[in-house]
Amino acid sequence: MTAPSVDRRKFNYRIYMAAIFGALVVIVAKLFAMQVVSTDFYKKASETNGIRMVPLLAPRGLISDRNGAILVKSRASYSMYLLPYEVENIDTVVTRLSPVMEQPPEEIREKIRLGWQGRFRPIRLKRDVDFKTVAYIEEHSLDFPGITFQVESTRQYPLDNMGSHIWGYVGEITENELT
Repeated sequence: MTAPSVDRRKFNYRIYMAAIFGALVVIVAKLFAMQVVSTDFYKKASETNGIRMVPLLAPRGLISDRNGAILVKSRASYSMYLLPYEVENIDTVVTRLSPVMEQPPEEIREKIRLGWQGRFRPIRLKRDVDFKTVAYIEEHSLDFPGITFQVESTRQYPLDNMGSHIWGYVGEITENELT
């Protein structure tokens, strides 16, 4: 009786070792295929993989007088952003954007140059874009790759910003102010 159980153990041991060796061969083959054969595919996939930083502005409240009359309120507005990693040819997009934004291409290129902080950081091209422009670009999104919009809160003061220095305003800090 002892002889068959020893043979059976050896047989089971060989089966387990063959299964482990087979699994290792499959893993090594898959790693080889991913790292050597499909290098270009995975390199391209890794270049388009990233985190998109989207600044979120805090909503601002209403300012009213003691009788409840609203002095300053907020309204929704659209800001246009360029996502550089989604654009293959920035010059083509700038040329197409120029008549839509009603700005010369050089001015748009300068905004891109000044706002560039890496391929994955959005660059604000224009604030308070009218809805007609937003709708046009969204309808023709294939012609404007990398252009996206974000809804932001904009302060609305009475009488063409009269009194904004009294009620307060918020603006982006410039490089000079930061230093």
